[in-house]
Amino acid sequence: MESTQDPTQYFEDITTENQAEAQPAKKGAPQRRGFYSSYTHFITIPLLGEEIKAKFLALDREIIGKVEEENRECIRLQSPDLFHISLAMLNLRNETMKKAAAEALAKAQEGIKTILKDSPFKINLGGLEAFMDKKSSKNSLPKLLYIKLGKDADTSILDKISNCIIRAMMEKEVIDADDLPALNLVYDHTKSVFRPEAYHATFMRVKNTPERKYDATPLIEYTKDRQFDEYEVKRIDISTRFEFGDDKFYKSLATLNL
Repeated sequence: MESTQDPTQYFEDITTENQAEAQPAKKGAPQRRGFYSSYTHFITIPLLGEEIKAKFLALDREIIGKVEEENRECIRLQSPDLFHISLAMLNLRNETMKKAAAEALAKAQEGIKTILKDSPFKINLGGLEAFMDKKSSKNSLPKLLYIKLGKDADTSILDKISNCIIRAMMEKEVIDADDLPALNLVYDHTKSVFRPEAYHATFMRVKNTPERKYDATPLIEYTKDRQFDEYEVKRIDISTRFEFGDDKFYKSLATLNL
């Protein structure tokens, strides 16, 4: 039976968090933990509209119903007004950097038009996956659950679009190749593209403390066969962290309409 628990009391503004531990970087490159705390913007695919919002809320209710009452204080759900797929984090320290990032996104538009060939850009989403808290203990626990792409999703178009945007950012010196790990980005040698380590829509953060720990792994198993309907992507944003627009989504520094 589906839970009627109101999920809104568990909502929190959850921005993208890098899943990996801080690792040694080349001289002059930002450390992952330090960079996460200072980044100002992120490249997003907004997942907006009443239909997909209703599906997220239904999943919220299901998940809350699967979490024991005593563990619910450990979870914070992403607001459905803020759902998005993250492509990259950005640290735009001044107006010059912001202008360069906006110009890079605009420059990527022609390449993306060539990739799409006037066809709609659709993605499908699946069940939950986790970024692990590797610092919690030897037996790491999930610290952030995200909605992954559907198990049969073809990422070839998404990979090419990500690559087009990231390369434009690198050409404008918004992104430096040495910073890729700190920005949650990798170079995929098999496909010859720059892309995120994992395409993900943040769903829930798990806040474990020494006094209370919650293992959210069963939620991953519970949703493993979940499939959302295809979603047609209408835009890609450079979103501003902690600032919001009239549509309740993150305030856009620049938008690429598809």
